[in-house]
Amino acid sequence: MPWIDEIFEKPSPAGSRPGPCWCSRKWTGSWPPPWQEGGPAWDLVAVRGGEPDQMFDNAIAAMGGIQMFVPRGSNVLVKPNIGWDVPPERAGNTHPALVKRIVEHCLSAGAKNVTVFDHTCDNWTRTYRNSGIEKR
Repeated sequence: MPWIDEIFEKPSPAGSRPGPCWCSRKWTGSWPPPWQEGGPAWDLVAVRGGEPDQMFDNAIAAMGGIQMFVPRGSNVLVKPNIGWDVPPERAGNTHPALVKRIVEHCLSAGAKNVTVFDHTCDNWTRTYRNSGIEKR
C-alpha cells in the first residue's frame, strides 16, 4: 500500500542523549483509502447526553463505524488526556470508560495492537492508576 513513514527528531546538543522524536504514517494513495469504501457518513458528529462509552458508540456509528478509520491488521495508538493524578469524578482526564470503548472498537475492527499512551504532568504510575485508565 502507498504509505509514507516519517520519523522526526528534535535536535540535541552535542554529547547529550538523543532528543524526543515522533513518527507518523501517512496514506498517499487514492482517497478514500480502500478500507473506507463509500467514505464516512459524516465528517463531524456531536453527541450530547449519556455515558461516555454509549455516546462514542452513537458517534462512531454515525461516521460509518471505526473500521472507516482503523484498517485491519493495523497498530493503533490511542492518545487520551491522562495528565493529572485525579480520579474520573474530577474530570481532569479522558473518562476511562471512553478509552476502554475506543480500544474495544479498534480491536473489533481488526487492529493487530492497540496502545494507550499519554505523557503525564503528574507522576505517571499514580496518574494512570488513579485516573482509572490503567485498569480499563
